[in-house]
Amino acid sequence: MDAQTLEAIADLICGDIDGTPVYRKGHEISRFFGAAGVPRNHDGSTRKWWTLETLKACNGKELTAIVLRLASPKEYRGDPDSTTKAVSFLNRLLVLEGKKIVLDGIEPKLVEAK
Repeated sequence: MDAQTLEAIADLICGDIDGTPVYRKGHEISRFFGAAGVPRNHDGSTRKWWTLETLKACNGKELTAIVLRLASPKEYRGDPDSTTKAVSFLNRLLVLEGKKIVLDGIEPKLVEAK
């Protein structure tokens, strides 16, 4: 993923901008990465820049797991509005990568955009 896409995903993880469903504190960001299967511990530095650097250090499989967790209704405790916001935000980003998120029941899937 390119740098702008990663920066926008960091914004979504942190929840600092309009259109993102959840604001996450530093320890919540660490918990998010763990739930995505990519355990990382926030070091207390600026949340967004730490998150962006963490994303840059991830491999493709880890980035996919993070994106899928961001799109998962489980991340938002089943709140449909939050899930819709997250999926919509991600799909605006991922179209530039030729991908999109679709929900199969409660399971998000990353597929080729058509």
